[in-house]
Order: sequence, then C-alpha cells, then structure tokens
Amino acid sequence: MSNEIAKFNQQEMTLIEQLGYQQIPANHLKMFFARADALGLNPQDPSQISLIERNSKNGKTYTLQVGIGGARRTARRIAKQEGGTYREGEWLYKGIDQSTGQETEWRDTWNVSRMGYPEFAKVIVYRDGEPFPHVVTWDESKQTFGKNGNLTPMWDAKPSFMLGKNAAAGA
Repeated sequence: MSNEIAKFNQQEMTLIEQLGYQQIPANHLKMFFARADALGLNPQDPSQISLIERNSKNGKTYTLQVGIGGARRTARRIAKQEGGTYREGEWLYKGIDQSTGQETEWRDTWNVSRMGYPEFAKVIVYRDGEPFPHVVTWDESKQTFGKNGNLTPMWDAKPSFMLGKNAAAGA
C-alpha cells in the first residue's frame, strides 16, 4: 500500500495516520473520503462517519458506517434546507427491573448493574413539531460475536447507550 498512499494529499495522509487507517487499501480510503464529502460529514469525527474493518469468507473487507453524529447532522441539515425544524427528544428505556422482578414504566435512566439489560429503548424526534417515535428491542439490536454469543465490546461496556443510540438513529 505504500505506493498507493502517495496518491493522497498531505491533509489526507495526516488524517489517515490519525485515524489508524494506514493498512486500509487506497481504493477504500478514497471511497471513504469521497462519501464523507458527498454526505457533508466530517471524516475526522468517527461519531459522524468511519471506515470499519470486517472479516469475511474472502478476507478483510471495509464498510462505511455513518454514526449517530452523522445521522443527526444530516437530519438537521435537511430540516434547515427545507425550512423546517428537527429536535431529538429524550431517550427512554423499559424492561424488567431484575432487583424487583417488576416491569418498569418508560424511564430516562437505566442502571444495568442493578436492573439488568433494558428490553426496549424509545426516542421521539420532532420534525416541524410533529413527533416521530421509534422503539427498538434489546434482542433485535444487541451485537454479539463468536459462537458463544458474547456482546461486542461496545455493547458490553455501554449497553444502555448503544440501545438508545439505535432508537435515536431509527427515529
């Protein structure tokens, strides 16, 4: 790849190094920068857009991933272009409180160590004042890996955040 990387300007080279993308093939990096530019997203901000390495049957592959920051930025930009408004409401959780065995009402905080994983997350976004709710379930959203089905590192470390983020992105 060292020969291919010479096709990048100095700013792109610096960014490639800062993001730790040196081992990614040049054609994937060019696509990443072009897509970020086309979407109006900042490639320096992984909450907006990032390039994810994945293993497949045919070896390594790379996937563009628009993060919650990119989804929010896009929603705000579209609303502004159309002369409208966009606002994201609070993140709400619901499930069985493991300490009491009781089903909870929707709540804005969730203590995983005391209550177990939330079963649902809901976010309402408001476009021009109209509410658009979106609910996601734990079982359909959680990301696992391996034959034993362990949670991926982010889902293990921040389960409530990850579930809420999925609801916000869907809304």
